[in-house]
Amino acid sequence: MVAAALAVAVVSCLLPPPPLPPNPASPASRRTLLLRLALPALAASPLRPSALAAPPAREVLPSERFYQADDKSFDFILPAGWTLDADAARPRRLFPSHLFQLAAGGGEGRRMQLTVDLGYGNALSSLGREEAAAETLLRYLPGEAARVRSVERVRGAVRGAEYLKLTTEDGRAVKAAVVQKKLFAMAAEGPGAEAVLESFQVWPVNIFCQSASNSGGPIPPGTCY
Repeated sequence: MVAAALAVAVVSCLLPPPPLPPNPASPASRRTLLLRLALPALAASPLRPSALAAPPAREVLPSERFYQADDKSFDFILPAGWTLDADAARPRRLFPSHLFQLAAGGGEGRRMQLTVDLGYGNALSSLGREEAAAETLLRYLPGEAARVRSVERVRGAVRGAEYLKLTTEDGRAVKAAVVQKKLFAMAAEGPGAEAVLESFQVWPVNIFCQSASNSGGPIPPGTCY
């Protein structure tokens, strides 16, 4: 009995003392506490996959081209027979008049122009009622003035996405979205125009990416994810 008690005493002496409770005043303890408080909230708030991880609106065929903005705020697919204009390599060249502007085309009257402008709201409702919204979208239609045939809301490829689509009596169309105080407007006409419009998608981006992009770029690596 005495020997067993001595053995326990020896082992107890050899073991390190139990850790002291953290001092709430130490910076390390505060960081740990804040992290522990934040983790449950983060776990309870599912995040939408980033724009980089989001797939195109449909499968991209080998003969087609997938285009995505440098801030990943929009993307689209050009079918066979469509090519980007040379200026598309510098889509921010007109900043600050336009945040982005690029175009594509081809034979048989194929033409597309995509413009992104700052100064709008956070939803399509910021464009006003149908007549006011149509007036705004007509300004993004290149070429001659046109008469409006219809204005309707259309769903995007991703659940919850919504766009405004304007069609004209001469067969042209504009598809637009308003996200994070920006208006994204794609105008297209000619064979295959409908496919280009249907593939056009707009995404919200993180606040750091948004700040860099809205300043005209360039986008620091790793900012937009």
